[in-house]
Amino acid sequence: MAQQAEPAVTTPPAPGPKETDGQTAQRSRTLRLLARPEVGVLLGGAAVLVHSLSGSPRASSAHLRAPPLDRRHPAPTLARLPVTGRHTLVKISLDPYMIRHVPLLELPAVVAELGYEWIELSPREDFIPFFRHPRVDDATVRKFRKALDSAGIGVSSVLPLFRWSGPDENARQAAVRYWKRAIRITADLGVDSMISELNGRPEDPDRSEAQFWKSMDDLLPLLEQEGIRLTLEPHPDDFIENGHDAINLIRGINHPNVSFLYCAPHTFHIGNDAPGIIQYAGDLLTHVHLADALDHTASSGNRYILNPPGTSARIHQHLDIGQGEVDFDELFRELCANGFDGTLTACVFAWEERAKESSVLMRKKIDEYLATWS
Repeated sequence: MAQQAEPAVTTPPAPGPKETDGQTAQRSRTLRLLARPEVGVLLGGAAVLVHSLSGSPRASSAHLRAPPLDRRHPAPTLARLPVTGRHTLVKISLDPYMIRHVPLLELPAVVAELGYEWIELSPREDFIPFFRHPRVDDATVRKFRKALDSAGIGVSSVLPLFRWSGPDENARQAAVRYWKRAIRITADLGVDSMISELNGRPEDPDRSEAQFWKSMDDLLPLLEQEGIRLTLEPHPDDFIENGHDAINLIRGINHPNVSFLYCAPHTFHIGNDAPGIIQYAGDLLTHVHLADALDHTASSGNRYILNPPGTSARIHQHLDIGQGEVDFDELFRELCANGFDGTLTACVFAWEERAKESSVLMRKKIDEYLATWS
């Protein structure tokens, strides 16, 4: 009888570093995502996962901040599948402005109940208010970050609005001061994306642009230091309102951390040319705001009658998809053709009395449009 070989002895691998709370939350988000039906969205013949991991891990430069996520142990990548030459990981986010009266530390759980995995933090009085210095302190930022982890929610971007391009120099310097605090708050949250408007005055575009460049000179070094991408949009009543012109300005910044946002409810103010603007932006387009609006230029400009006659006031809405005149079939077709792989944010502001129903409807509509990307 042949002698039986002794079983091979294998040395067990050394235990890796203990999983952090943040990594546990990331893994929980991943498992929640895998159970969702929309994980099987088809895009270009390949399965696309609606990304629901937390913000990108990055190092924080201030020793007093909450510990950053560990780059050595990134969250598992669910899928990176090519579509028209690019990779697709689409985040679907909610701008919670209509529910801004929900206490900050309760907000993540409410957003999760509405069916979202991501929040786009727009201005609110107890965090970063419109045009004023941030109100939140470091201790609350740390508590908010824990609330996000507990709810399985990530912050896709922080969106401050300051008068950083206005003709008044004192106001510009104050805005830069507010910006710097907002950037540090964003870093402390472990978030690597901020969004804002060009600001300034359309009746004084040259002076406003000069002020814009001064502010960029002040802020870009801090954004670089914190590893934060800045995404800019032309807003009605900014010193640049046209989409193509805004893209030219952003290209002129010539910085890999600065990109372009297309805002669907501003379609009729920024050129009424979603396909052309999306094509022209190309890889600069990293973020899209989704809400509907009526065409104020229709009916010879008489869709809305404003007084006094000749007023320069701009008018638009942020409605549920389907309540206005934005061509979302056209917009989503072009996003697909452009290989869009950024963030889609539902940003309806018109229905605070039915904010829950509106937010759930918008998530459903976005999922339906993504399902047509084949």
